[in-house]
Amino acid sequence: MSLKYKDIKNRLKVINDQNKEIHNSASYLRVIGVLSGLGFLIAPNIKPCANSKIDFEEAFKIGISIEPRVLEVLPAAILSFPKSFLHYEKASVEFKQLVEAIRKGKVGADYNGIKFDKFYQAAIRPIKNRKRKIMTERRISKTFRLRPAVVNEITRRSKELGLDQTAYIESLIV
Repeated sequence: MSLKYKDIKNRLKVINDQNKEIHNSASYLRVIGVLSGLGFLIAPNIKPCANSKIDFEEAFKIGISIEPRVLEVLPAAILSFPKSFLHYEKASVEFKQLVEAIRKGKVGADYNGIKFDKFYQAAIRPIKNRKRKIMTERRISKTFRLRPAVVNEITRRSKELGLDQTAYIESLIV
């Protein structure tokens, strides 16, 4: 009985040592540091570095093999900060479809055993980083051709109410 316990204990020690090596690797620290710096992950033992750029393939491999939460927030991070990820064009078609479904707010397919809802929740979750607004609060630019008299009336009424023109038009619709 004690031999089995010793075998199990030794096996766990080997696995623990392997995990320490992986978690102290430069690529792991870089990916987790960037994602925590952007506000998508909380990693108290790793220095956040929001201004760095990381290779998409590197982040994807870490999300698949080591840390599943990296894979959960990767589409949201790509949508919010696309310039932080190098070589995104090499991503698989399924992953790009997942990112597009999140961008459009449509229901997409599950990816690598993770439900689509987890990806979507990561995209609409507010983060501490003030550089990004959550997807449901982003403004969409629309251009309308109005007569000068209508523009003057919108300006006059918005000043009476102490609103800007956009807020005044939104108040009329909503």
